[in-house]
Formats: sequence, C-alpha cells, structure tokens
Amino acid sequence: MILFIFLGAGLPVYAAPDDETEDIPPDWTFQEEISVTANLEDTPMEEVASSVTIITREEIEKKKAVTVLELLRDVPGVDVVQNGGPGQVGSVMIRGANSEYTMVLIDGVRVNDPMSPGGGFDFGNLPVNNIERIEILRGPQSTLYGSDAMSGVINIVTRKGSEQTDAFFSLEGGSFSSIRGAAGASGGYEKMDFSLGLSYLDTKGISAASEDLDNSENDAFKNTSFSGNLNVAPVKALDFGINFFYINSDVDLDNFGGYFGDDPNSTGDTEMYTARPYLSLALLDNLWKQDFDFYYADTKRDYYNPEDDDHPFDFSESTYQGTTKEFNWKNTIPFHENNTLIAGLEYRHGEGESYYFSDGIYGPYEYVFEKQHTAIKSFYAQDVISYRKRFFGTLGIRYDDSDRFDGAFTYRLTGAAFPFNTTTKLKATVGSGFKIPTLFQLYSMFGNEHLVPQKNTGIDIGIEQSIEKARASIGITYFYNAFKDLIDFDPVTYTYLNIAEATTTGIEIYSYFVPSGSFTGRAWYTFTDAKDDTAGERLLRRPRHKFGISANYNYREKLNITPSVIYVGEREDMDYSIDPVARTTLRSYVLANLAASYDFVRYFQGYVKIDNLFDQQYEEVFGYGARGIGVYAGVTISK
Repeated sequence: MILFIFLGAGLPVYAAPDDETEDIPPDWTFQEEISVTANLEDTPMEEVASSVTIITREEIEKKKAVTVLELLRDVPGVDVVQNGGPGQVGSVMIRGANSEYTMVLIDGVRVNDPMSPGGGFDFGNLPVNNIERIEILRGPQSTLYGSDAMSGVINIVTRKGSEQTDAFFSLEGGSFSSIRGAAGASGGYEKMDFSLGLSYLDTKGISAASEDLDNSENDAFKNTSFSGNLNVAPVKALDFGINFFYINSDVDLDNFGGYFGDDPNSTGDTEMYTARPYLSLALLDNLWKQDFDFYYADTKRDYYNPEDDDHPFDFSESTYQGTTKEFNWKNTIPFHENNTLIAGLEYRHGEGESYYFSDGIYGPYEYVFEKQHTAIKSFYAQDVISYRKRFFGTLGIRYDDSDRFDGAFTYRLTGAAFPFNTTTKLKATVGSGFKIPTLFQLYSMFGNEHLVPQKNTGIDIGIEQSIEKARASIGITYFYNAFKDLIDFDPVTYTYLNIAEATTTGIEIYSYFVPSGSFTGRAWYTFTDAKDDTAGERLLRRPRHKFGISANYNYREKLNITPSVIYVGEREDMDYSIDPVARTTLRSYVLANLAASYDFVRYFQGYVKIDNLFDQQYEEVFGYGARGIGVYAGVTISK
C-alpha cells in the first residue's frame, strides 16, 4: 500500500490538444498497444506498470523472421543461446535468470517440458507460423501464473479469425540449402470465426560442433508445424472454442561441442502438441465474467545414435515423454469502472516417463524412469484499480497447495502514475515467485525427494517518457532479483540439492522514435550483473552489456526496408575440453540483419533477407558453432 500512496497521491495526467497530434502516425507510441499477459485481461500499455515487450505481427512480417528465437534476440532484458544452428537446443534467459525460470505459453497453454531436467522449454523447434503477437513479461509472475514463472512469462498468441476472409501462401529458399513454405487462412461470420496455419522448413544447416574445431559434418533440420483456432459465439454473453498447436521436428545432433564432437548419424525427434478448449460466459449484464479453460500439452523427445565408423562401439537410444493438464476457472468482476477483481481456481497435473539404453566398450546399460507425477491446486486473486486516469495499480496474492510440498504464498504489487501534467510515467513493481522441483530432480537416479521449491523476490522501478512533438518515447528500468533455495547438482553426494543462491541486477533502457510517417526506429540497451552467490562467480553465458537498434523505412506503401543490429558483450562459459574443466571467456559479437520487401501488385510480394550481414564468427555456447552469412529470397501471395 505504501507503493500505491507514493505513486498515486494527487497526480494529474496529461492530455495533448488535438492540434498537437494531428500529423502523428496512429501507431507512433507504445501506449496504444494492448497487453493480454500482464493482468490476464486486455490492458492498455499506459496502464501497465510491469515491464512488457510486445512483438506484433507487423514486426514479424517486416523482419521476415523464421523462428521465435530470432525475434527474442532483439528484446531488452532477454538473452538467447543456442547449441549450434537451426533446430539445436535454444534457451532464453530473462534478466539473467536460468531459462527454466521462464514460463512459456502458447495461447495460454503452458508448454514447459516436465521431463526436461530443469523443466524449461526448448525454443530451437518453434517457428513463427500463424503467430499474431508475442508478449515478454519480465519479473516474477507466480501470483497469476504459478510455478515456473520465477523470472517472467513469454506468451505466444496465434492468429484469430474475423468476418473478413484472408489467406496467404509463402515460399522461401536460400543459404544452407534451406527451403521454407507456409500457408494459412482465416475468416468467419457473425457468430463464428476460425484461423489455420501450416509451415514447413528444411535446411542442411551447419555443424553443431564448431567447424573451427575441426568438425565438418552439417547437421540438418526439418520442422513441420500446424496451428489453428475456432471460436463460436451463439449469443452475446457466451462464446466457446478451441485452440491447438502441433510441432514435429527432426534434427541431426553432435555428441558435444569442441574437438571430435561430430557424429554423422546421431538424431533427435521432437513432437509437441497442445490443445485448449475454452468457454466464456458473461452474466448479470457483464458484471460477472467467467472463463473456463482446459489446457493440455504433450512433449515427446526421441534420440537415436547407432554405431558408425568414428564411434564403432557406441550405441544409444532414449525416449522422454511429459504431459501437462491444467484446468482454470477465472472470474472477472468489475465492481466499479475504476476497480476490477480477477480471481480464480486452478488445478495442474504434470506427469512424465523416460527410457534410456546404451551399449559401448563397458557393456550395455539400461535405465527406466517409471511414470511419476505432481499436482498443484491453486487460488489466486488480483485487484486492478485506477484513479482518474492518473494512477493504475494491482495487488495480487496466490496460494498453491502441492501434493508433494508445503503450501506456498506469492504476491505481486504494481503501480504506475503520470505526474506533473506531463506524459511522464513512473512505475514500480514488487513480487515473489516460486518453482517446484521437476520430476527429474525428484525421481531420477540423481533425484532427491526432500527438495523444496525454489524462490525469488524481485522488484523493478522505472520511468517512461513520451515526447509527442518529437514523436518519440524513452524508458529506463532498474531491476533486482534475489533467488534462494535454488536446485543444483551436488558432485559430492551425486544428487540434486537446494544449495544455491543467486542475485541479478541491471538496467534496461529502451526507446521508440518516428521522425516521419515513413520511418520508425527502436533502440535499447541492457546491463545485467548476474552472480552465483554460493560460488561467488558470474553466472554463465550472461553478457553484462547488450544493445540493439532496428528501423523500418516504408516507401509509398510498397517498399519496406528493415535493418537491425545487435551487440552482445563478453560472457563466461565452461571449457570441457581440458582437464580440469575451467572457465573461459566468449568473445563479444555484432549481428547485423537486413530484410527488404516489395509489393509488386495487390496480392503479390517479393522479399529478400540477409542474416549475419558481416559474416560474424561467434559462439553462444563454448565449442558450438553459429551460422555465418545467409541470403534468402521468397514470395508471398496473400488476400
């Protein structure tokens, strides 16, 4: 409440006269965007105190991105690492935290893999097919989202239908023997709408183990994805439908990064599908809105590595399958135009099993991880308030009752205010997060059933300024996270233990400018200090300094040119090629990308894009390669 009083007392909001904004493009300011993730309800960005970045469909189209990883690289406060080229394991770290502390949603469905050791999500397989927007919500978010949302939430929202019928087809080819195709359609009428999307990618890729370390065999990648949604609204107060998403990918793998890491016939196959049946009901003339959602996600990973000339005595195969089922009953009650309560009940059930077999010079080995499960019952509530369009705040609490652990309380308090008759926005948040141990950490051969949930307390404080006459906006945010009871592998006991603590602090600076109606630009910078407090060392693969700048030029609504540059500073990593294993430093690098498109006729567009324009040689993980310059061209037919 102190935060509310400090930010909210007597603060007027600025409203620009009409004659000062007539010639400003309608999309010039971030404040006109809507967040669906910050409060579980559509909320104008000017009313959101949390740190949120929204990647729109328009931006995806202009950059001609292929994967979600490409887009997340260009977000303040977010670090991306990938173990090689296309299809290899991709991790996303928010504000210096481990990747498994980020909850990933696709149309609200939690897709973190319950059978991965840390319960994270592999972004290496995720294309941009049929995606309408991506929201990156930074800071602990367990109050609304529960376990896994210790450092933030990435919400991927697919396209929805409308009464207008649209369809598209695109085909692209280029470097690394790559070919990509995508198609989709959407439409509807007064009481029903739908959207469908399909994509396919096939590339020979690069060697996952770095070619600079005498590895030469390219690791190919194939990916097929399909998504869609159907919504029916038979009457004004009722709508129901289903969203679904499917991915199947095959990738060639190497044994490890570094010298002699190549393997000519090691492969991995991932199959993931999600479904979300839902029903929304508005009662009492919209005074009580209820949402009933059932979420289902299943991820299966198969790995196969037969003997070959270079590894005549090595054979292995393994399977990992994890399933998450979740039911959420959300209630939205607007007590007043300035006060809305969001409250709900949630039940989540996760289960998984695995099988591993190997046969080598030391003989056969088999390990069966029999099916195990966890379940959590939760209650959450958040009060959303506003005062004369001057102050916006939320106060949320949550209680989670696990079948394996003691109950956990989390909270979140946010406030945003506009002082001094200006467009200056002051914002602050404080909240807590938690994450229950994974099935692997509890029940594997290294497991420990006495583990307790991991915890985080985080704050951020910032200021944002819109400069209407200059057609620009700028913001700066300070963040702090304190993690405790972190689960780490103990080499002494050979088990997982709650033995680690970590702290991450930093600053995010971001800006958006529109000097003319045909030109837009963005720039950002992030400083991150991420420390392992237990070992007294920097956390691995987190750069202290990272910045990016991107722009778009539109000529007569036909030609679009979109350049972007990203700088990633030095990071520390581990060198496992020497004995004893030691820390090493990964060099800084600059990635420059360029995309250009031209609308030849009404429904036909041609485009070209160049990735890694200056052919920068770099590593995101020590011993693993990254793609050099790549040139691609394609066409899109749309209606």
